[in-house]
Amino acid sequence: MNLLDSVIPPQLWLSTNLVNLYLDDNFLIGELPPYLSNLSKLQVLDLADTQLSGYIPSNIGDLQNLHHLYLEGNHFSGPIPPTLGNLTQLSQLQLSRNNLSGSIPWEIGYLTSLSLFSINSNLLHGPQTLLVICNLTSVTELSLADNILNGQIPKCLGNIRNLSVISLGENQFHGGIPESLCNASQLQYLGLSINYLNGVIPKCIGNFSKELSSMTLDQNNFNGPIHTEFCSSTTPFKILDLSHNTLSGVIPPCLGNLSSTLSLLDLSMNHFHGTIPAQVSRGNVLKALILDHNQFEGPLPPTLLNCTALQVLDVGNNKLNDSFPHWLDALPHLVVLVLRSNHFHGVIGNSTTELPFPRLRVFDLSNNYFTGPLPTYYLLHFTGIINNISSDLRVTNKNSLFSYGEDSSAVLVVKGLEQSVVRILNLYTSIDLSSNMFHGEIHVSIGNLYTLQLLNLSHNRLIGHIPSALGNLTLLEALDMSCNQLIGKIPWQVSKLGFLEVLNLSYNHLYGEIPRSRQLDTFGNDSYMGNTALCGFPMTVGCEAKKPQVQSQEEEENSGFFNGFSWQSVITGYCCAFPFGVCVEYFALKYGKLNWLLRKLTWKRGKGSKRHARRTN
Repeated sequence: MNLLDSVIPPQLWLSTNLVNLYLDDNFLIGELPPYLSNLSKLQVLDLADTQLSGYIPSNIGDLQNLHHLYLEGNHFSGPIPPTLGNLTQLSQLQLSRNNLSGSIPWEIGYLTSLSLFSINSNLLHGPQTLLVICNLTSVTELSLADNILNGQIPKCLGNIRNLSVISLGENQFHGGIPESLCNASQLQYLGLSINYLNGVIPKCIGNFSKELSSMTLDQNNFNGPIHTEFCSSTTPFKILDLSHNTLSGVIPPCLGNLSSTLSLLDLSMNHFHGTIPAQVSRGNVLKALILDHNQFEGPLPPTLLNCTALQVLDVGNNKLNDSFPHWLDALPHLVVLVLRSNHFHGVIGNSTTELPFPRLRVFDLSNNYFTGPLPTYYLLHFTGIINNISSDLRVTNKNSLFSYGEDSSAVLVVKGLEQSVVRILNLYTSIDLSSNMFHGEIHVSIGNLYTLQLLNLSHNRLIGHIPSALGNLTLLEALDMSCNQLIGKIPWQVSKLGFLEVLNLSYNHLYGEIPRSRQLDTFGNDSYMGNTALCGFPMTVGCEAKKPQVQSQEEEENSGFFNGFSWQSVITGYCCAFPFGVCVEYFALKYGKLNWLLRKLTWKRGKGSKRHARRTN
């Protein structure tokens, strides 16, 4: 890589003695010239990831000495030139990640020395020429994934004894898995995900190869149970992905035979039932256990505590019934914990672990029956969110065509929608405690979760104020505190959340003026409905309309003594009292004191009382 940014110099194609040409990982522009055939002695042509475009010239077939041709990661379009069949010495052909279209030419079958053939991530289609692959008797790595190929998987693939990688995912293949593939004794990776394959998974699949370490059959229409023959072999599976099918039955305990090698087990989106067998998590190499959207019952197996390398545990949307599994907080590498939509219950108390969940970044307990206060103790110790600790999950096969881990995913409710979040381990931070029976106040420590992106506390029984410390969560993209009993004003610090895309504070007891900011002004009434005392944009009632009403009520309460009096009444009372005041002042000046006047008034009051008593008798 030299960071070149130009067209390929024409003089380069005149170097007739050139043997190896490496221009990969640059920013070259333009097309391959027709005089490419001048390089007759060329053995290696590496133009991978250079942004070249146009058609692959047909005279590339004149390079008779070519052994390695790498054109992947460009913008080449049009068909694969049939003249490539002339390169009979070619051992590696990489055309992946382009815009090539049409079908695979028959002439490719002449490349009997080819060991690596990769045309994945193009626009190739048609079943009629797929059988030509079976003529590549020396091929070891075959990648046709992410195209529009259809038809059935050729049975003749089982005749290619040296195949170590078969990658046919993301196409439109249908039918079943041919049992002839069990003859591929060197197979290390079988990728058939995202197709229309159906039927029962062959019983011999566990005996494919003693080297088979990775098998992805997800997002198809496979049905039936997992046979005991499937997992009773000595196949050293590292990755087993059977998710998004219609498989049923119970998980056979024999899967525990794979526990010493299995790094990823994904059985999600199926119809499995029964309990999760303890044998599945007997080993300590398991990094991801994904069982969501099934019908599993009972508690989580305590043997999960043995999985000290576990990073992803997703058992959401099942029928599990258990208290909160506190013992999971001792797993040192756990990044994703999803217990959503089960029957977990009880109070989540404080942990006895000194540093609980030290790397956790996704914590989803939503739609359960948890009670008591929010698990503040755990929120204080989520150092994975506080300090932005990323994961190091890399479940890889030694073959160059297969790598798993960077695009690991889990199903979460993100911004109100349930979706699969890709690259969840390194790019996502989420806390979802919604739809439980948590009560009490929200602790200010929640403001320490500096890298949090999603916070959902909705549909609980929370009281008190919204903490102003939420303003510290500057990376927050979704905030939902709806359907609680929160009171007070919306803190102005919420206006600092510049990445907020979803806000829901509806159905609480909030009042006062809604803070304004460029981001908050993008939300409508739905974010605040059910709070009748809120005012200001975007509500229909402005705060200036409410202030006079409140002020007049206060004046009414404070001036209750004067209710019913008018200015005329005040003047009349003043006129009557003035002569009496003049008389009092006259007598005070004449006698020097008021004793005489007071005696007179007292005598008259007593005399009047006696007359009244006699009349009453």
